[in-house]
Amino acid sequence: MTALPVPAPLRPQPDPMPLEPVSYPQMLRTPRATRGRGVLMIVCFVAAYLLISAVLQGGALAVDVARGATSVEDLLAMKLALTPTLLIAVNLTNAACIPLSMLLQRAFFGQRGRWLHSVTGRFRWRVLGRGALVALPFWVLYLVTTLVFAPEDVQVPSGTYIALGLIVLLTTPLQAAGEEYGARGLITRGAGSWFASPRLALLVGTLLSGAVFTLAHGAGDPWLIAFYFAFAVVLSLVTWRTGGLELAVLLHTFNNLVAFGSLVLLQQDTSTVFDRGAGSAGPSVLLPGVILLLSAAALWFWASRAGLQRAYAPTAPDPALGAGFHPMPGSGFGPPPPLDPGSTYVGPWSQSGH
Repeated sequence: MTALPVPAPLRPQPDPMPLEPVSYPQMLRTPRATRGRGVLMIVCFVAAYLLISAVLQGGALAVDVARGATSVEDLLAMKLALTPTLLIAVNLTNAACIPLSMLLQRAFFGQRGRWLHSVTGRFRWRVLGRGALVALPFWVLYLVTTLVFAPEDVQVPSGTYIALGLIVLLTTPLQAAGEEYGARGLITRGAGSWFASPRLALLVGTLLSGAVFTLAHGAGDPWLIAFYFAFAVVLSLVTWRTGGLELAVLLHTFNNLVAFGSLVLLQQDTSTVFDRGAGSAGPSVLLPGVILLLSAAALWFWASRAGLQRAYAPTAPDPALGAGFHPMPGSGFGPPPPLDPGSTYVGPWSQSGH
């Protein structure tokens, strides 16, 4: 009688989580990390983003041309006005970066998407809410200053501008969050996985994500280039200091709401939205830059006082399961990771299990 072949033992997969405490930029510094994985993940993200942008925004432009909102001549000359259709497409393109980033992190490093939110494995809504109370006065000051220096001949918004305003209110938070999950999240972590040194991981991750973020905005004016890069650096430092993307998303949302709101509802001129060439900006960008710095500094001080968890805390190995066994948070083994003040952990030890 022929003996059945004995199947080869399954080789255990390397742990998808860090084996020691790490800050947010090094969350992909795991036993699975290789330099090639990080590079390929970032390249795939950029390529997928460009594809999504071409499909959604290309479709929106085709709709605008078909209904006469944009002429073929203006389209070929890249003289584009911001229409409701195009604004929805742009914001949905950026919002798509949230699931895209989670999917690529899981595909290349085996790490669940929820770990992209923060080092605690969840989006800390209380942190977002309390941070909003700290930062909101600065952005109200920005809005008031914008209103004070608004043109005197402001007219009652037309139906088109009301539609644009509603789209801004409803989709800008998702648009801002998508940019943060892609730049300060996936790209920063992909670069951070290359280095054992926390400082080097933070430095390279910040510079690379800032460069990609700046290039993605297509600015050709020196003032705008400086603003976008400084904006990216500040939000990278806020993410590192607070251990998650919540407050970076908050600041990005505040900035975009005030900027788009004043442009759409006060100036009622969308013909210059996509004009970022030389001479399109000037010292006026210093105002949002100063507001960003002040609000980020206030959040930094508050985060220090609140004692937010800013490093991932792996669970200790269970001696009963062997010295080489490191239970992964979310696997159900071992105690839950430490909680940060002001938030309730949602994980395998809760009723939801996710």
